[in-house]
Amino acid sequence: MEMKKDREIGINAIYQMRQILIVSLLLSSISMIGQVVLSNPDYYVCNSGLDTLFLKNLDFRKNQPFGFRPANTTSIVDTIQLDGKGAKEIVFERTYSGVSEIIMQAHQSKEETIIHKYEIWNIDTKTLLFESVASYHFRFEYWSLLSDNFPENNGWTTGFCGYDYPFSIDSTGRIEIGKATTISTQDGCTPDKEEGFYIFTDGQYRKE
Repeated sequence: MEMKKDREIGINAIYQMRQILIVSLLLSSISMIGQVVLSNPDYYVCNSGLDTLFLKNLDFRKNQPFGFRPANTTSIVDTIQLDGKGAKEIVFERTYSGVSEIIMQAHQSKEETIIHKYEIWNIDTKTLLFESVASYHFRFEYWSLLSDNFPENNGWTTGFCGYDYPFSIDSTGRIEIGKATTISTQDGCTPDKEEGFYIFTDGQYRKE
């Protein structure tokens, strides 16, 4: 029992530290140009209100079960001419947090997801040119009446997957992805992008 409490305290302490880092990252990321926050985080009205660009679904989960409570924001943080024609490409900064909680007689689960990402869109062609999930944090708690599944914790299992990396883009559209910091209790918790520089050439982004 003491081991279970120590383990939970350790996981919660690390998770709280990660939350502080996430908040710091989100605050420090308000850069580039003055942000324009969209009234609806899922789409952008462009071309003097005559057209609509629908952005990607921020939720990484395929399903949204009962008890799912999402919250997200989308801002324009920069505009850059990449292809030399038409309107400037737009850099969107997006944040997402969601909680899924299910309580049943034989099963309980709680999942928390926090995402901070960047998307670069060509609004003329409505094409997503680049996306970077600079911060991803997922935490879960599961309990089953069939405690044989997790006998050492009286039916409970907890864990998390989280990483952060610096993202920057210059006036030419050249992107720099910094070294990632990862803390996880799971295998396969890896950043979506490799460290390095990415340039726009021949209509698409490529890693240098």
